[in-house]
Amino acid sequence: MSFPATAQDAATTFIEQHTMADQRLLLTLPGMTIDVVSNQLKLLEELADYFRHVATLKPAKQALSTDGSSDTAATIVCIEHANVELDVAWQQWQREAGKTGRKDAFYPLEDGRLLFKVRTGMVFLQSLTYRIAIGPCLANSNQIINFINNQYINKLQQSDWLIGHAAAVTSGSKGMAFCGFSGGGKSTSMLHLMANGRYQFVSNDRLFIRREHGQLQCRGIPKLPRINPGTIINNPALLPIINEQQAVRYKAMHTNELWPLEEKFDADVIRLFGANRINHASSLDFLVILNWQPSNASPCTITQVDIAKRHDLLPALMKSPGPFYQDQTGKFLANGADVLTDKALQQVYIDALQGCEVYEVSGGVNFEQLLEHCQRLLD
Repeated sequence: MSFPATAQDAATTFIEQHTMADQRLLLTLPGMTIDVVSNQLKLLEELADYFRHVATLKPAKQALSTDGSSDTAATIVCIEHANVELDVAWQQWQREAGKTGRKDAFYPLEDGRLLFKVRTGMVFLQSLTYRIAIGPCLANSNQIINFINNQYINKLQQSDWLIGHAAAVTSGSKGMAFCGFSGGGKSTSMLHLMANGRYQFVSNDRLFIRREHGQLQCRGIPKLPRINPGTIINNPALLPIINEQQAVRYKAMHTNELWPLEEKFDADVIRLFGANRINHASSLDFLVILNWQPSNASPCTITQVDIAKRHDLLPALMKSPGPFYQDQTGKFLANGADVLTDKALQQVYIDALQGCEVYEVSGGVNFEQLLEHCQRLLD
């Protein structure tokens, strides 16, 4: 398939000859609504279940429009289709330091960008006006979920929210976030607190911060925690996620085997912890930076730090927006941009965190000690 130069022409090319289902999915998020349409009703039903705390399936009473240019709304079109072969010169997207293997490729349009998922064959059109996913959507629903969340992520950043690589909970009156370097245990820590019953889930892997009226606020995205087996078997509340055979296998493994094991499971917060346990908007009063190591024989130490004097800890929180990000003018993040070492941007994070208590956790891993400390702060 030869490809046009503009996002509008691309949208027309993708959508023509496809009939949309007679239902549409409406997601209502703080500060934004997202309208999802598809030619595959089963996909919409699966998405409605995944996003059920913010989702409503509604009859598609109006004609399909791919124009989602409203300040508070976006329309996403998901087209179930065989792998699409496009006659374009894909460019490889440079991954963050420490990440290996090809994952994303992109192709620039005059007013947008095409993204190609190398491992699945999914193609995405991203622009300020058009947002389309085409390919084997049902087989790759997690990428559709990410694409939907990326529209909210863009909206938040365009509204001056800073992106963070963190998990967070709220007590209702106080909020706490966990960040750390790869495999540091931020999801594990957050889910241990969720098992307490007094806290609500804010976010797992992406957290956004902004000062409002002198108070640091945070926003989460509606994506379920994706967790490793080690997190599951060490938290009784999470055991329903796996079957008995898996539990026996994982419990027989040594901690050093479990810690790096990359077998991901979705932790359905509502099914595991009950209704009304999600709140994507909170204050952020405490930031816990997990700088510990499972191989470290030293005692676990929790120390309050001045983040303005510990620039070395900032990369644990800061996160690249990724290839889907566009600013308010439509400009995309440049391929290979290293935002984590941008001194000016680091200062923006430092300024935002003023007044937030920041703790560094170092030495060996001790979740019991950490959780006791966190509960004292939150309660």
